[in-house]
Amino acid sequence: MLALLLALPAASSLAHPLVSDDTGTVGAGHWQYELNAEQTAAQPDTGRQQLWSTSLTYGATDTLDVYANLPYTRLQYPAASRGSGPGDTEIGMKWRLLEDGAFSFALKPRLMVPTGSSARDLGSGRPGGGATLLAEYSQNGFTAVLNSGALWQPNDQGKRTLAWQASAAALYALLPTLQVAAEIGASRNLDHGRDDNPAFAIVGAIYSPTRRLDLDVGYRKGLNSQTYSHSVMAGLTLHW
Repeated sequence: MLALLLALPAASSLAHPLVSDDTGTVGAGHWQYELNAEQTAAQPDTGRQQLWSTSLTYGATDTLDVYANLPYTRLQYPAASRGSGPGDTEIGMKWRLLEDGAFSFALKPRLMVPTGSSARDLGSGRPGGGATLLAEYSQNGFTAVLNSGALWQPNDQGKRTLAWQASAAALYALLPTLQVAAEIGASRNLDHGRDDNPAFAIVGAIYSPTRRLDLDVGYRKGLNSQTYSHSVMAGLTLHW
């Protein structure tokens, strides 16, 4: 279920390595492709993990995106034969509802399709869904976002079916081609009877050598024992 837990925040994000999403859309008729990777610290029950995510977004209108995301988890020693493979597919949209100067708001509903094996702890085994409210302030090279949402996810593992999610992030453009980023977030613990919710912090940088390409690196730190202690991340985003 760790793969399901890690997928609780929205998979399509403001800018990898962040989890939070902004209110921006790709524009009518435009596409965006993301490929992201994460290497976690060793876990007592699963060893180290490699987490991959690939997303494709299409601009249906100037204010409405549709997207699909597929995660892939590779477990290394001691459980490599137990849980490597694709996870549940996320299909959703982002609708920018309101713009007022530097402030904007958007709604992001999504569906979870049970494409991951529940027997191998790679997916829930059942369809689910959720929605996230996005708020953004952006001016003079500085961007701040707040995300608040919920996921309803029936599952075959006896976990909670309803979980909240919340995160806040900030980016600052040091150069026209270089941004630095920081984020903090948490989600509801899926284990019944536990009130210590998984929480994390992320720092990273995004380099954009051209307007069609973004490259990023990041470091994630777990803020309690309910998530892995730390990980390193890298990714690329293509726009056309």
